[in-house]
Parts: sequence; C-alpha cells; structure tokens
Amino acid sequence: MCAAESLFSDQDKALMDSLVFDPALKPEYNPVSNCLSWDDEVPQDISYSGLNVVRRLWMARGYLHKGQTIEDHFLNPHILRHLWEQATDEIPDWPGFKRLVLNKAEKEYFQEWLGVENPFD
Repeated sequence: MCAAESLFSDQDKALMDSLVFDPALKPEYNPVSNCLSWDDEVPQDISYSGLNVVRRLWMARGYLHKGQTIEDHFLNPHILRHLWEQATDEIPDWPGFKRLVLNKAEKEYFQEWLGVENPFD
C-alpha cells in the first residue's frame, strides 16, 4: 500500500462514514483476531477489501485493550501503525475509535475469553 492510496473504496468509505456509535452495544469476542468488536463498527454491505481493513483495525485496537501498544504486533508493527494512523485521518468518526479503553465489564469479558484454552470449541 502506498502512502497516497486510500484504505477504502469510495463506496466503502461512504458506508464507514455512515456508521453511528451506539454506547449501549455489548462487544463480541473474535477468536481469529483475538480481539473484541461491536456491531456498529462495520457496515453490512462493506466489500471484502474494506472488511479486511476493519479487521486489522480491530486487531490493532486489541493490543491497546490488552494494555500493549500497536508496536507489540508480532509481524510488522510499522505497517499496522501506519494503517491505524491513516484510518484516524480517513475515518475519524469510526465508532471503534471511541472504544480505545474498556469499561470494567468489557475488561472482564475480554479477560475471560483470553483465558479460554481453545476458543473454537
């Protein structure tokens, strides 16, 4: 991905910009990405490419939820950091950016899942 390339197609960007933060929603644990997500963070009709960007944002935020930094990513933290920074510029009102810190119930839920030996059972 080059620096000038947008993270989202025009259609996906419009869908992302239409999302509305709902503070009443409860998170769901994603065992593949080892993170939490909320239903208001991804539009229903987003493309596969756009969904992959959102999944990487969830993964990056998951590090923050674990008390780490994006730089703790095991493969290429620089790419993930660049993606995060570009997303904050392109979709600053994304509901996921309003959930950088978990409340007590969300922390307990996340910790419970992190302690599960095989979350796919």
